[in-house]
Amino acid sequence: MEKVPQPGAGRKGERQGMDIKQKRCLVSLVLLLGSVVLMALPLGAALTFAPSPTERIERTFSYFDFGVFGMSGNPFPFLTALLAAAAALVTLWNLLGKKESLKRRLAGWMLTLLSLGSSLAALLLLGTGNWVSIGISVLLFFAVFFQKPA
Repeated sequence: MEKVPQPGAGRKGERQGMDIKQKRCLVSLVLLLGSVVLMALPLGAALTFAPSPTERIERTFSYFDFGVFGMSGNPFPFLTALLAAAAALVTLWNLLGKKESLKRRLAGWMLTLLSLGSSLAALLLLGTGNWVSIGISVLLFFAVFFQKPA
């Protein structure tokens, strides 16, 4: 009698489906894309204007709006957005690449970690934050956790 090969069973060393590293990379990519979508919304970077000594006006802008840096001197939202977008691209390249590369995984992790650091710097050092920017920081934190290279 002939043996019928089981579905999913391949030769030794042959990958069938997604392994744990690829699943973690996919979860990290979804988290990064979620944070980039939140950054693109005009709700993230909060600026407070004072037209008079007693009046305060708060306006929110997209993280990708370079005017935030021009109006307030705060480079962190734009830097966070650029680093997160670059991390998402490197993570996508890592996920779709034919061979797994530790250098690409490390580069994606470092970009995500730097983006998280920039996001936390805007929240903690400058005190400019709202619920959207806190959500972005939380998504980036979990993306760093799922993308760890080891």
